[in-house]
Amino acid sequence: MKTALGSSRRFLLGSSRDAAEQIAAGIQDFVGLGRPFLADPSWPEKTELGREDEIVSCINCLHCFETLLQNAWLAKPIECSRNSLLGKETD
Repeated sequence: MKTALGSSRRFLLGSSRDAAEQIAAGIQDFVGLGRPFLADPSWPEKTELGREDEIVSCINCLHCFETLLQNAWLAKPIECSRNSLLGKETD
């Protein structure tokens, strides 16, 4: 029997290949792209088109988490050290 929710830190994904291998091996039933999706919102499309070499990877620096906590009180957007356009989509 699989654990309902494991530690997400155990399953950090470096690529879509990692995700596919973990699903195929039965390690996970699905993968979530929280921070990787912030670093590169086009991650799914680039994977689908075979352009994985163009994916901007999340480096797990937690800058997004820090700015989320700090900026929420100031009504400022979240930031990402790998995606300078995050939170500036309407500028």
